[in-house]
Amino acid sequence: MTLMKRLMGVAGATVMTTAAVLGVSAGSAWACGGLFCDSNNPVNQAAERIIFGARPDGTVTAVVEIQYQGSADQFSWVLPVPGIPEIGVSSTLALDRLQQATNPTYQLITEVEGECAQQDFATANEADDDDGDFNNANNDGGGDVVVLDSGTVGPFDFEIISLNPDLDNPADVAVQWLEDNGYDVTAIGPDVLGPYLEDGMNLVGFRLTNGAGVESIRPISMTYDTEDPMIPIRPTAVAANENMGVMVFNVAPGRAVPSNYRHLILNEAAINWFNPNSNYRDVVNLAADESGGQGFVTEVAAPTSDYGETILFGFEAGSIADFRGYTGEESPVDIIYHSYDFSFWDGYADAFRLAWSGEDDVREVIDCPECFFIEEEGVIPGFDVATFLTAMDDFVLAPMDETQDLLGSEAYLTRFFTTMSAFEMTKDPIFKVNAELPDVSNAHTATRTILCNPEVAQFEAPWRVVFDGVEIYGEGQVWPVETEDLPANRRVEQLDAEGEPEVVTDNTVQIRQAISAAGADAPPPSSLDSGCACATLASQKPMGGGVAALFLLGAVMVWRRRRA
Repeated sequence: MTLMKRLMGVAGATVMTTAAVLGVSAGSAWACGGLFCDSNNPVNQAAERIIFGARPDGTVTAVVEIQYQGSADQFSWVLPVPGIPEIGVSSTLALDRLQQATNPTYQLITEVEGECAQQDFATANEADDDDGDFNNANNDGGGDVVVLDSGTVGPFDFEIISLNPDLDNPADVAVQWLEDNGYDVTAIGPDVLGPYLEDGMNLVGFRLTNGAGVESIRPISMTYDTEDPMIPIRPTAVAANENMGVMVFNVAPGRAVPSNYRHLILNEAAINWFNPNSNYRDVVNLAADESGGQGFVTEVAAPTSDYGETILFGFEAGSIADFRGYTGEESPVDIIYHSYDFSFWDGYADAFRLAWSGEDDVREVIDCPECFFIEEEGVIPGFDVATFLTAMDDFVLAPMDETQDLLGSEAYLTRFFTTMSAFEMTKDPIFKVNAELPDVSNAHTATRTILCNPEVAQFEAPWRVVFDGVEIYGEGQVWPVETEDLPANRRVEQLDAEGEPEVVTDNTVQIRQAISAAGADAPPPSSLDSGCACATLASQKPMGGGVAALFLLGAVMVWRRRRA
């Protein structure tokens, strides 16, 4: 049985020929990468995606998503690394599923207060179409550059090099070596790499193997000894887009915090609860700007036990076990048919490419293995079954297994999100664990109270929503304030490895003042006037837009009628 369609799409973004270079200072972890789009949850985000996961042996594994747009022969990716890390490939699908499971959601629970005029619900429930979719060491360079390790993982060839610490300008020597060995580091230069090399970091470079196309690019994983995970964001500024999203998943013994960046508590009144897709990222942009471009929102903080089958579904684990049971003696047609269970997983086409030496397009073999099968001999000429089984395990199945194991390696998962522009990338964010802090749910709810009177239809009546004591009023299905009208942060805090949050800024008073200035601090007088001539439904955007529209907008209607 063929596996379900990929849950979500991933779009490429130019990161630079050498991609977003990430390094570490001594004892810290690094990571960067990725662009994501999810259409199944109320909030969509495009972001560089990273997973930091603690391992039981005291090491940290970083899953880094690489994004690249250009030709395969020009692809190269260079980044600072601690020591000689263990390098492997990971899975875009795993990141997709983890993000989908942890995306923030916003739901309005609606109750009715008072009695409204009767209304033609057939008209009122007309949907509005404007709502959004939702190998080994080799010396080179006269001893100034040493190749500590090299090899191939998935579609990548890699080399890890170290620089002679006695060099006056190790970054100049590194850049020259990289250029001489086919890496395009024009966008980086020695000024970017210098600080990391001075801290004793090595460099790892990736290129695509012969025959691999850009469609084969996928996340990598790196495991090494470290202390606190860190994103060396400074090199990323070389090619960062404006307001580039950065999403971090931290798997650790307890809740993680951004210890040297601000912690941002969003002002929920600034979010359009009828269509959170329309401005959630704008609110985060502004919130980050209010903290000088150096702050993170905690979108989820919860036990990893809540995500036991998030990356690898139970039935998929069974299918993997069955596939791993093949010895290579079985019919290659049967093996290929079973492999269809994983046809949308990272590395699937590459596993075929490695096993296929025939002249026909490998896609034809994938689509119709029986067309190439010689029954008398029991083979598909040009198709190496043993190579295929090994490649499937190494590059398709194991990355999903390993990422699920990584997620369950510690007790707690924290997800952070922010946006940054190049000029704000002046300090590398570091994450520590503070197990004293409470959980953070990604499911946000608020109650909207519709204020009825007999002269106004329910779908035209004003309503009130209260956020932590701050009231905001509107009518119909139009959020009453623009994103820029309000402070984007309710609070800005500073967190560390222990203790309670230190409040740096509390915007509660400013939020109330801004709501008042926007005229959203009380019901519109005309709507409550018994003699008013209110807008007709033909000119008023329906509040509900039908049951389907309600769910698209993340609004759950609970009709509770109360007497005014």
